[in-house]
Amino acid sequence: MNGSERVLFSTRMYQRFSDMKSGVIATVDVCEGRSSESDKRQAEAGKRLLAVLDKYPSFAALAKHPDRLN
Repeated sequence: MNGSERVLFSTRMYQRFSDMKSGVIATVDVCEGRSSESDKRQAEAGKRLLAVLDKYPSFAALAKHPDRLN
């Protein structure tokens, strides 16, 4: 419950969100420090994605945010 509002929580979707975030972290770890331009770009994109994901606890919270497409 969130105050008087009932909030449904899906452990399966939370696990998928966590799995995706783990995959992005692994990609950054692998690509960071490599010399090729594509690896540098992939590491930078992963860091930017992690910055967004760290602001939201779930896919639902991310989808609900009004600035999600910017």
